[in-house]
Amino acid sequence: MKTSIRHKIGFIKNHAEFHVFDEEGGVLARLVPVNRKSLKDFECVASRMSDWRNLYADCFLTRFHATSERTEHWLNHSLIPQEDKLLFFIIVGNDIVGHIGLADITGESAEIDNVINNHRERNFFANVLKTVMALVFELMDIERLQIRYLSNNVRAVRAYQKIFGTTVIRIDHLKYEEKNGEGCFTVCSQGESNTDVRYLTSAVVRQEYDTSICFPHPLINRCGSTLNDERTLTDANQIAQTAPLPQLATKDLAGD
Repeated sequence: MKTSIRHKIGFIKNHAEFHVFDEEGGVLARLVPVNRKSLKDFECVASRMSDWRNLYADCFLTRFHATSERTEHWLNHSLIPQEDKLLFFIIVGNDIVGHIGLADITGESAEIDNVINNHRERNFFANVLKTVMALVFELMDIERLQIRYLSNNVRAVRAYQKIFGTTVIRIDHLKYEEKNGEGCFTVCSQGESNTDVRYLTSAVVRQEYDTSICFPHPLINRCGSTLNDERTLTDANQIAQTAPLPQLATKDLAGD
């Protein structure tokens, strides 16, 4: 992984948060990165995430019974230390209503990952997706963003194709197997497939990205100047004092 993208991921994971706006510029929600501090700030996070994982199990490739202990272990020992992955709590008011992540992040591409939205408001999730898209293309300077989803997840198909477009760039066959009470879909050849469910991939590249679908976003613009330019310690501190963020970790901005 390139040093610059690694620093951007580390900065976002530990020091940033982003507003989700509606069409009139009103704040709908916040995207707060999952880190050790945010896990302490919100009560019963592992329990709530486990409940959602069980409720929406049919939306994931893997099927198992999630518990608070299992989720907490995954958060602390797998997700947070991983350098190419981000996960954001979706916060409305002071309440966590879901989460959305980015996985396999490189300087060239990223994939939307681990999505749960438990907030039923018209166009709400579309605006969350637009904010993530702006984060990837405008702030992280990544070339390609993709998302994969199951063909029988009707709500996901409708939501993702509304933002990514109706063209599916890849359709994979799947094989479903169960072992020790847990199930898993794996990508396979057409001959090996034992289910009608397909794994769909949609994507958008930065050259095709239409900034008009994302509303004016002062926080992203502010972070963009911090993350994409070389700054002195003094400049970074001045940005930190005016940005609507916690104090920036300036040591992470200079590079190796």
